[in-house]
Amino acid sequence: VNTVESYMGVGYRAGGVSRSGVDCSGLVYVGLKSAGYNGERLNAERLAKLGRFIAHKTSLKKGDLVFFKTSSKLVSHVGVYLGNGTFIHAPSSGKSVQEEDINHKYYWGDKFLFGVRLTK
Repeated sequence: VNTVESYMGVGYRAGGVSRSGVDCSGLVYVGLKSAGYNGERLNAERLAKLGRFIAHKTSLKKGDLVFFKTSSKLVSHVGVYLGNGTFIHAPSSGKSVQEEDINHKYYWGDKFLFGVRLTK
């Protein structure tokens, strides 16, 4: 979580995995690598298949991955839950890594799908 938070303000770049730009799954990849992950970079859809499924927002813990449907894809966006109803993510082109309210009534609240808890 600390590594992901250190990317706050870094600009969005499709496919990016560095401080010069990241996308949503790239941001998660950077965080996982800092925690010892040595596997390949996975997109949001593939990340959603890892770990323990968490159906309800109220069961999320800091560091859980959170998944959203923001396009026609079944799973199209991923972020990292920070606790207290917030998550961090790389939103889209022209924006930068930022913290959001997972219950935002005009956007994120109704796009949340589920969470995933990863363990070593």
